[in-house]
Parts: sequence; structure tokens; C-alpha cells
Amino acid sequence: TQARNGWLAAGYRVRYVDLEEETVVFVKADAPTGLSSSEDEAGTKTLTNSNLSKAISNAREFEEFARRIMSEYFGVRLEKRRKPGWPKEFDLVSPDYRIVGDAKYYTMVKGKRLPPAKFATISEHVWMLENIDAEIKFLVFGNDKRVPLEWLKRYGGMVKTVKFYFINNEGQV
Repeated sequence: TQARNGWLAAGYRVRYVDLEEETVVFVKADAPTGLSSSEDEAGTKTLTNSNLSKAISNAREFEEFARRIMSEYFGVRLEKRRKPGWPKEFDLVSPDYRIVGDAKYYTMVKGKRLPPAKFATISEHVWMLENIDAEIKFLVFGNDKRVPLEWLKRYGGMVKTVKFYFINNEGQV
């Protein structure tokens, strides 16, 4: 009854639930996404939402931002999902499981040094994505572009089917 007479009646829906953190995030059901898109001559899609992108301060917020941007980029709604037989729940998955990705919001250590633990996590996710059945497999990064670039410089030759994307603060992929 709390849901029915409270937040549902007020026009809210659940955006996501984090059981580990014991949090639920609600959004207005009729709220516009606030995203607009355009395509330049090179075919690069740009999605803008300056209020949202400037508000990103942690990995969870980036994951939501990336979900909106990459859903528009691929033209299909991406959600957090886990298919039976997969090693984990991925952040960005199409309803038919043909598109699978994960969002990473990393920075260099103290803004300067390579992040070895984060590099290990990227390697783990690349390995998992390489070993699942999907047509499009990807990692999308935010915050510090140097992290995926440095990882690719060192280990990119080992990647076969996983694509790397970076979303800047203006929502450009």
C-alpha cells in the first residue's frame, strides 16, 4: 500500500534498486529524458543533456548516464540484466541479449599514475565479454579518457570482439 498510495500515486517509478547499498532511486514516470541528439558529417552521434552530465560525480550516476547515451547510440533500450549462464549481471544489455556492455567510471591514480587494480578489472570484464554469446560487446568509459587509452595501448592487441567507447561530459560518444 505504501507504493500504491505513495510514490506510484504521485507519478514516480523505480529507476533502479541497489540491494547491497540498500537504496532505491525513483524518477517521475512522465519526466522527459532531456536528451537531444544530432549527427555530424563524420556520423558521430552527439547526445546532450548538460544538466545531467555536469551532475555526474560517481560510477552509479555515470552508469545511468551511459545507459541513456548508449541506448540512443544503439537505438534500443539497454538495461542491467543477467542471462542464465553469464558470469555476471552486465550494466547495458538489450532485451534480446544481442548487445551487451558494461560502464566504467575510472580515473588515473591521483590524476597521474596508472591504475593497476582498475586495469585488472578492465581485463576481467574484457575476458567475460569475449566469452559470452552476443553480437555487440562493449565497455563504455567516462571520467578520464586516459584510462581506457592506456589499457588499450598495453593490452589492446589481445582484444578480439569487445569494443571500447568513451562518453565525454557533453554526451558525445
